[in-house]
Amino acid sequence: MAYKINDLTALGRNLAATDELEVSLTGATGSRKITGAQIIAAAGGGLQGVYNVIRGQSGDVINNRFLGTSTNFAAYTNNIIKLHPYISNYTYTTSSIGIQILTPQIGANTRILIYSDSLSKPNTKLYESATIDCSTGGIKTVITSFTFTAGVVYWIGFQNSFATTSASISSVTSANLPPFIGDATANAAYIGYQTSAYSFGSAPTTMGTVTADNTNYILLWLTIA
Repeated sequence: MAYKINDLTALGRNLAATDELEVSLTGATGSRKITGAQIIAAAGGGLQGVYNVIRGQSGDVINNRFLGTSTNFAAYTNNIIKLHPYISNYTYTTSSIGIQILTPQIGANTRILIYSDSLSKPNTKLYESATIDCSTGGIKTVITSFTFTAGVVYWIGFQNSFATTSASISSVTSANLPPFIGDATANAAYIGYQTSAYSFGSAPTTMGTVTADNTNYILLWLTIA
């Protein structure tokens, strides 16, 4: 049941967990709801994410870099899955997602992964790309329509079939991503999770045990549809 703010009979009643209090603000660009003890901001309700603070246009390429401008290129351990949290400030749909290969290597492959969040860890697989061949250099894109919803936590990254000295990919350093968990004892700030429990091509439907990590993460080219 919903109560309007101008319904004076509602003001003397306690809101149940299923009740909603809807407030309409003159001149506001979106309504606000109080559901139980939870406040929800509708469209136009302020900052909702830490990435893509300025809304892009169709055809624009945005990425998962947060602070600073520098990136590097890194090779990764074979079969490793690396994911870090991504929260867009506005809702958009991709037309393609890409990576950049600096040093190609025959036999090297990767797949882009997107997982949902549960209790601040990657949970359910939402997207797994086709295999991307890393035997040649340059920007590699996969055509995909994926919608990132404003304010929702996604875990984005990749799984590879690289050898230790294999193809190097454009990467985001720990200085260019926001930490989401700290460890005072180790004096560390972690920016993602990783696991080597799965062979390439078998990214799990539900992510199992992962390890907190503060090293490089793949730089993604996210093209707005």
